[in-house]
Amino acid sequence: MQLSDHDQNQLDEDKLLDLPEEALRRLSIRLLNDLKEARERLKQNSRNSSRPPSSEAPWDKANDTASDTDAIDAGEDTPDQEAENTSSAPPAKKSKQDSQADSSQASGDVRKPVKQPGAQGFGRQHKSCR
Repeated sequence: MQLSDHDQNQLDEDKLLDLPEEALRRLSIRLLNDLKEARERLKQNSRNSSRPPSSEAPWDKANDTASDTDAIDAGEDTPDQEAENTSSAPPAKKSKQDSQADSSQASGDVRKPVKQPGAQGFGRQHKSCR
């Protein structure tokens, strides 16, 4: 940074109005350079600097992945995709079982959290059963 915190604290409207034109131009150039440097620092993250990914806040990571998928989705459609997008077929209604199957597949739960039928059982034998 070209201007220190003390220098910036000393600036106010009255002092700026009293400065000659040449001094104002030099000051504005220094302020512009400081502003550019500050904005570059704000734009830095683990992808475009030497900072480790663990230094980012979790809510920033979620925004990065969302912007990556938006960038992929923003690509232009091919003629085949345009034809699919313009088809006017109404969506088929789903039954209750289909919607439950879709929700279980989306969450990754394919099986119930109990022993599946036909699976080998493991257990303890009671002392009295020996």
